[in-house]
Amino acid sequence: MCSAKIGITGYSQLFTNIVHYKMILSRTLKQIIIFFWLTQCVKVYSSHNFTPEDVQKGLNIALGEVRKNYQPNGVFESDFLFFGDSMIINPIGTHYVFSYKKGNNFVRRLDKSIYHGHNFSRFLFKYKNDIYALGGYGFWNGHSKLLKYNWIDREWDLIRLESKLPDIEPSLSLKTGDSIYLIYDIKSSEQQQEIDRISECYLLNLRNLSVSRVVNVKNYKLVPSINQYHTLSGDWMVWGEGHTISHFYNQKTKEFYINFSGPWPFRGKPQTSNHQDSNWLIPDGEYLHVFSEDNDYDKINIQQYTQLYCEKIEGFPNLKIFEESNNPKLSYQLWIWVLILFVVFVIIGLVLVLRNRNHLKYSKNRYKEYYAELNNSENDFKSIFQLYFGTYSEKELDISLQIIHLPKDIRNLKRSQLLFELNQKKPGFIKRKIDPNKKNQFVYEVNNY
Repeated sequence: MCSAKIGITGYSQLFTNIVHYKMILSRTLKQIIIFFWLTQCVKVYSSHNFTPEDVQKGLNIALGEVRKNYQPNGVFESDFLFFGDSMIINPIGTHYVFSYKKGNNFVRRLDKSIYHGHNFSRFLFKYKNDIYALGGYGFWNGHSKLLKYNWIDREWDLIRLESKLPDIEPSLSLKTGDSIYLIYDIKSSEQQQEIDRISECYLLNLRNLSVSRVVNVKNYKLVPSINQYHTLSGDWMVWGEGHTISHFYNQKTKEFYINFSGPWPFRGKPQTSNHQDSNWLIPDGEYLHVFSEDNDYDKINIQQYTQLYCEKIEGFPNLKIFEESNNPKLSYQLWIWVLILFVVFVIIGLVLVLRNRNHLKYSKNRYKEYYAELNNSENDFKSIFQLYFGTYSEKELDISLQIIHLPKDIRNLKRSQLLFELNQKKPGFIKRKIDPNKKNQFVYEVNNY
């Protein structure tokens, strides 16, 4: 009986270990899938195939989710970026990050941050398949901090620059390639008139996070507190606040315009600046697409609009147009995670190999003992001779024959051996029959008179 207990315990322990490591592998694999989905699948593409209508639908769905669960926030035209067939939406003034996949009727929240109520008027942009937010206003103060969304921690990290930018909110940010031009409204004293203000221009190099001062521009017209509407394609950049149109910049001609007399783009609709309505201005190519919340649609030719209603700003810095480097590499943090996962898999593999090796060694020794029992001719039938007349299952018979601890194959051989020997000693004592309830199993009828 002792050997039976050891055998059952050994197999039970092996089964427990297999289940335990299977759970570990399953959980680790799930974490890897989530990790690579967040770090790669959502942001694997550099281009997109969204139309203005697709963007309108995504913004409306995101706005509905924000209205329902995240009051008092809303969604602006400056709050989204493209990642292949997905839009990443970061409602202004928050650290929330939502994903909308083209064709879906829902958004999925990616971050785990809490409501902050700051970072209004920040410049949201994408660089090397990562999400950044530059500058902003909140808690009665402006700033020029650079934040980067961490796909792994699902929080925003503060990025340290090589040198400081002015500790105020940029009036205007313009990304071109690997660099961003930031224009600030600087005033030397509260007594100065607005026309005497100076607009300082800085260049932030995203490759090495260096900051350089470009030029000063004495022009009060470069003092907008506005958001850049995300452009789907083309050379035009558009800025505004509350669905208005205030500034244009053409990257090809390097011309900057300010809107002086342009009409409210939503013709026939009351003028509002509510960030919770579903009016949208979406620049794409040569046109500014206008979607109103009552499903009216219009489009404005940007070139004609600038000629009719805007004034070209002279003295605007001659900004160089940079190209974004096209060889994104895995970040240092991502390499660390890949290395950690590799080491974890190696350790788990080694543990499984060692445990399997020890089990095989243990099983080999146990099977030697089991095979030895097949040659054992000193069989004790005392327990089975004490059975009453009746029908017994195969398991009950094996317990009585004291062979329940043996592996199934060896147990079947040993049972046949014992029944043959038993019927030689006492013919007709035990008979095997097909179980009437289970056709593929046997029962044993004991005739102990």
